[in-house]
Amino acid sequence: MSIYLDITPDGVDVAIEGLSRLDGVHPADLLEVTGAVIESQTRRRLSEEKRTPDGEPWREWGKRYARTRKPHHKLLENDGDLIASIDHLINGGSELLVGSALPYARRQNDGDDNPDPDRGIPARTYIGMSPDGRAEVMEVIMDFIRSTLASK
Repeated sequence: MSIYLDITPDGVDVAIEGLSRLDGVHPADLLEVTGAVIESQTRRRLSEEKRTPDGEPWREWGKRYARTRKPHHKLLENDGDLIASIDHLINGGSELLVGSALPYARRQNDGDDNPDPDRGIPARTYIGMSPDGRAEVMEVIMDFIRSTLASK
């Protein structure tokens, strides 16, 4: 089961609608640039920050599970498969999806229902946007709109 984030910041749908009316401008170009930024933010959260998009630190491994890990293993980063799987997809030219298609991606993000902390997987939310991430995305969107309008 995969996991993806579908983001529609306020006003972006209006911007995409307006851009689509300009000759030679493809809203998918805006979504492509935005997707690359969100993908990068998500990878950074996995490899460096180790926090939820809301800034909460992820829960550490249970003691039993920690004993099975090798020195180079980190939370959600054993061999790098999850980080490498983060991708973005433009769906239908007007919808941006960012996430992972790995079968275990959703379970790592959402956790499971096992009440035993040594056996269950706690939620370690990596999909989502922090307030700083939203601000960065809005800045990218505004830069795209400004440069597009300046070239027309």
